[in-house]
Amino acid sequence: MLRIFTAAAALAVAAAMIAAPAVARKTPLAAGAATVQIKRGAMLYSSDGHRVANINSVVAGNAEIIFDGRIITVPSSTLSVVNGKLTTSLSKNEIRNR
Repeated sequence: MLRIFTAAAALAVAAAMIAAPAVARKTPLAAGAATVQIKRGAMLYSSDGHRVANINSVVAGNAEIIFDGRIITVPSSTLSVVNGKLTTSLSKNEIRNR
């Protein structure tokens, strides 16, 4: 009986250590909070739900994209994951005008 209890306790501890799935955020991360992982090649979406561009590179933690033939830096402070998609709090027009 003790072995079953020990095995059950070990399973409970192991289950508690498994990372919980990421929760969709609708607001940018606050200063000092965990940062969003930015990967080269990932699609970036605007706050209004439009596909913007693939991440061309990551420089100093910020995403760089090529948009309308220009290299544009999208600050990491504007990035979050919404419904599993890398999203900026900037609209497509705001990105265009940077």
